[in-house]
Amino acid sequence: MSPTHQVVRAVLPDTASNDPQHEIYAVAVYPAVSVSCDDALRLWDLESGQCLHTLESYYFNFVSMTPDGQRAVSDSEDKPLRVWDLESGQCLHTLKGHGGRRVSVTPDGRRAVSGSHDKTVRLWDLQNGECLAVFVCDAPVECLALAQDGRTVVVGTSAGEVLFLEIHGLS
Repeated sequence: MSPTHQVVRAVLPDTASNDPQHEIYAVAVYPAVSVSCDDALRLWDLESGQCLHTLESYYFNFVSMTPDGQRAVSDSEDKPLRVWDLESGQCLHTLKGHGGRRVSVTPDGRRAVSGSHDKTVRLWDLQNGECLAVFVCDAPVECLALAQDGRTVVVGTSAGEVLFLEIHGLS
């Protein structure tokens, strides 16, 4: 038997339309968060489908959540990454060093890794916003993922490379 799927809920915010300005670029769950090119990061209630917060700041490209659902890290191609408190909607830290292409939060929620077209992968401390390490690739970073061990980063570059980075020296 083939797997099947079913749409259990569709939510259309007041701003939804067929206009590309409202295209959804990324989603994350713990609770649900979406980012779109209308310069908004939205926090959604999974039960009701209601939008709880709308954070409007700058062009969002991607989002990753801490496992406890308290914070999100957003990125944009040409702006610094930002760490958000999802309860208050406040920006806690601006992670300066590059405009990220992708970001992933460690399973303990203490750190994040980001990759960019500037050919770097950066490790961030989410408590204080400090850049802990920089790895330089031979080509722009297109995507990355962080393994459940919180130490292994898989990076994909525009040159077709898949790199496996292992982070050492963290407690």
